[in-house]
Amino acid sequence: MDKGTRACVAFVVGNIIGNAGRNSVYDYSRSTHVMFSGTVDGQNVNVYDHERSCHFSGSLPQVYDYGTRAHVNIEINGSDFSGYDFGAGHHFNGKVSGANVQLYDFGASKYFNFQL
Repeated sequence: MDKGTRACVAFVVGNIIGNAGRNSVYDYSRSTHVMFSGTVDGQNVNVYDHERSCHFSGSLPQVYDYGTRAHVNIEINGSDFSGYDFGAGHHFNGKVSGANVQLYDFGASKYFNFQL
């Protein structure tokens, strides 16, 4: 999964599940903040990723990552989420706890941590 796609997914699920209402996500794997603008309103996602200069938008479970030109499927179940990145061809899953998001990327075979 592209590092930008991971950050977008973490931002979206963190705002939906954690109800954070934030405009950035801190990516611990890269030690950087990724800024976003736009809205995450229930199942509707319309955000702009300032790091990659592209949109990430759609209605869950299906969103489109304009940075990778591929769809991303995101399913939410309580504080857990899972999905499939059609650009990378791999599944992912994770959990949101408050402002913290842990995402397991099956393509990279490792966990990534984010904070909103």
